[in-house]
Amino acid sequence: KFPDRRLFVLFQPHRYSRTELCWGEFLIAFDKTAKTLVLDIYPAGEKPLPGVDGERLAREMKNGKGQYVGRCEGACDALKKTLKNGDVVVSLGAGDVNRFYDYYKQHAR
Repeated sequence: KFPDRRLFVLFQPHRYSRTELCWGEFLIAFDKTAKTLVLDIYPAGEKPLPGVDGERLAREMKNGKGQYVGRCEGACDALKKTLKNGDVVVSLGAGDVNRFYDYYKQHAR
């Protein structure tokens, strides 16, 4: 059953402006995870906003659940040290987060 498994989320926020707008919700949205691995924000053509970045978002997540990993490679390194048989990994977001699974299959050994 899913509720009896550890849930890891790989999250890539989309756009600096949207991340800033949803900041408070993002800080609590992942409370039920074992860990939320936060990638760099996918800019979609936007210029960075001061103080709006994946590293700060991960640091401010409630219950210490956030971990900044930067890119898919960083997420792979973090997960291969942590995952156990039966754990669930979900990727959410925009940008290159969709490449994570293929990267993980090639490099997690």
